Amino acid sequence: MEILKHELLRLALVGVTGREERKVYGRAIDRFCLWFSEQGMHNSKMKDLCNEHKMALVKEYISFLTNRGVPRFCIITYLKPVCKAFQIVVYEPADSPGGLLLLQGKLE
Repeated sequence: MEILKHELLRLALVGVTGREERKVYGRAIDRFCLWFSEQGMHNSKMKDLCNEHKMALVKEYISFLTNRGVPRFCIITYLKPVCKAFQIVVYEPADSPGGLLLLQGKLE
């Protein structure tokens, strides 16, 4: 699990220079990795996860957070570093308030 955690942190923190933002990203990665290990996936590495698997994990994580009653703005905060590391874009479409869309692709 530590290998995946370090890989996620390394990828998520690219370009993040603020100390507080780095802490927020670190906590979000910690939360995700805890959830990930609770799913029985302890020894995974980024190279072991295909794009479809990454997208499915993010969707499952959103469902988990939603079912726990986590507010949408917190969910987005928790997802931002994970999605950055996975190269998944998350946004709220204007025509669907409350809904989140996930797109696979490189973040610009």
